[in-house]
Amino acid sequence: METCQDDLLQQLRKLSRSEQEAKMKVEEREAQIQELQDTITELHQEMSLKDQDKLGQLQQLVRLETRVKELTQESSAQTIAQLRDEARDSAGSNSVLHRDLDVQEQRLWELQRELQEKQQELWRGHDRLQQLGTELQNTTRNAQELQGQVEKLSAELSSIQRGSEEEQETQRKFRELQAELSATRARLSDCQDGKQEAQKRADDQIQQLQEE
Repeated sequence: METCQDDLLQQLRKLSRSEQEAKMKVEEREAQIQELQDTITELHQEMSLKDQDKLGQLQQLVRLETRVKELTQESSAQTIAQLRDEARDSAGSNSVLHRDLDVQEQRLWELQRELQEKQQELWRGHDRLQQLGTELQNTTRNAQELQGQVEKLSAELSSIQRGSEEEQETQRKFRELQAELSATRARLSDCQDGKQEAQKRADDQIQQLQEE
């Protein structure tokens, strides 16, 4: 009987250790899940900011393209050609037309330079937009991978919790068995006391019979 009790106590200690290990593992998994959820939240916030940045880049590109068209229209070569024709046809006003022509040529040169600068800025905007698109794709892929890890950890956590519930049920049954064992011992002790008392009465009766 003592061996049975020792076995039950060993099982109880084993269950207690298993329960503690399960709780520690659950806490560790919960911490990992919380860390991943925080990371995903940060990624979503970063993606939102990059979306806003991308929208601003697109708006800037539209403005630049509009400005390029305006500059192209302003720098039309027809104006200079017309001034050159007028300069050749009108000798009396030749000097005035030449001055106007010089002014228009200077203006055209400035507009062309500004156009080149705007075009370079436009290309930089396109490059930046492509870079943002690549970053957004990478971030989205990372977020999906993290979400998969979270789902996997959640499944593991559910499995651990189910195992913990089974261990608790086993521990409850053990306590019931231990209580039943204690009750059986009490009944056994009562039976032994009754047996000793009956044996004593029998011995007394035998002694009385022998004396008679």
